[in-house]
Amino acid sequence: MNKLLLYVIALAVFLTATNVMAENLDSVTIKVKKTSLRKDKQFYAPTVTTVVFGDRLETIKFSGNWWLVSHNGTQGWVHESALVGWNAQYRRKVSMFKGKKSEMSTDETALAGKGFDAQIEHEFRKKSPKANFSAVEKMEKIKITDKELDAFVTEGGLAKQ
Repeated sequence: MNKLLLYVIALAVFLTATNVMAENLDSVTIKVKKTSLRKDKQFYAPTVTTVVFGDRLETIKFSGNWWLVSHNGTQGWVHESALVGWNAQYRRKVSMFKGKKSEMSTDETALAGKGFDAQIEHEFRKKSPKANFSAVEKMEKIKITDKELDAFVTEGGLAKQ
């Protein structure tokens, strides 16, 4: 009788855990300020659409470190470094077992992706009055189109042959 009760409890725990994991398997969240969903699994592949911090994406499948996702009906590939969620965390744990180490925590990566806000920048300027923000501000204004990126990749011989 005790074995039967133990079996029923173990089965209930297993089914509850499986249900919780299944609910989390279907989506991830963008943890960076802005990123592209791409036509292919390459950083220089054409942009299908743009997503921003906090957007939830439906996961379809993964390949290597890339996730095929859907956002508002549009599908595209996104690198796991831009994601947070059960799937992204699971893949990162699998990668670590293969000997790969992450130098930054998920929280650190998310903070870096969001960038400085006005308050943090003000405090930093007070503590570092000689810091020159003009180069950073200039870089933030640079926008590279997919056409320019494609030309760079082609001219540099970076495209797969």
